[in-house]
Amino acid sequence: MEMSIIIPVSQDFRLLNCLKSIDIDSEIVVIFNNNPSKELIEISREDKRVNPIVINDIGCNLARIFNIGIQASAHEYILLANSDCIFLPGRLNSYFDELMIYPVVKGHIQFESNSFETRLVAELRFLFHESFSPRKSLFGPGLAFHRSICNRIGGYYFDEEVGWGEDGELSERIYSSGLEVQHLSQHVMLHPPESICHDLHIAYKIGYGEWIQDARVGTNLLKAIFTDIANLLCDKGKRIRVSFLYGGTLLAVYLLTWKIVAHIGYYKRALQRRRITK
Repeated sequence: MEMSIIIPVSQDFRLLNCLKSIDIDSEIVVIFNNNPSKELIEISREDKRVNPIVINDIGCNLARIFNIGIQASAHEYILLANSDCIFLPGRLNSYFDELMIYPVVKGHIQFESNSFETRLVAELRFLFHESFSPRKSLFGPGLAFHRSICNRIGGYYFDEEVGWGEDGELSERIYSSGLEVQHLSQHVMLHPPESICHDLHIAYKIGYGEWIQDARVGTNLLKAIFTDIANLLCDKGKRIRVSFLYGGTLLAVYLLTWKIVAHIGYYKRALQRRRITK
């Protein structure tokens, strides 16, 4: 079977390096959104594998964008990617044998750094992807699956109401469905260095999306506040201890900062919703 690679992008010219690194003859569905660069659209068309989809709107809802890309794709095997990631030579072929056996396959990411700041971000992202969860989280980049799993995970791929943290929500539904998941033994892609400012901006948005998920199941706001404070003080999930053992005091402090920023996004969204419903 052939594979469709789904890549959302706005104005990130690193997309061109990503396309060059794809060393298999696959369909590449690139969803240009959020005020996309016309120049980037035209250059990407030079790669005949690219199926460009242009959405001329403002704002980014990755859940919606990925759903559009998956629906527009032609093949049973779907692989999610980011425009700023580079596939390692020869690693894409490793998906095919596993997808013939397993409905969901996760390839892992090597997070790069080039400074003290970006090293903190890379180390924390590694822990989020590989260590903090007893079941490795199926975050978007490098995640492949059969399009037919839709019938097993609620009839949809990404929850468009969540907005951010959409891949974490999908991960939970995949595991809850009982679908078998295979993790590739090697890294399949490189993620470039990322700044702390950008990483904390993402943390805020993830927290924002988590409240939307919790509100659906009737989470009590006061109970959530007390639970979060207790978890921060007691390190219930032992994440701060793990980060300290892995990267020392500064990484543990950065994780705590990341969590606080995510909580700010979470409770800001909660308070906004309360004002709207009054």
